[in-house]
Amino acid sequence: MVNIKIIKRKNEEVINNIFILKQYFGGLNRYYYKRNFCSKSCLTKKEIS
Repeated sequence: MVNIKIIKRKNEEVINNIFILKQYFGGLNRYYYKRNFCSKSCLTKKEIS
């Protein structure tokens, strides 16, 4: 149980860091984030179908 909570907290920190980076670095980081997000969502769509 404790390990799962630690992992969840780490994931939240990573997500928060991504949003902070997006705010600081603007266009360039947003481009990379969108590209990574698209590839992840495309993978999940393929898995569902």
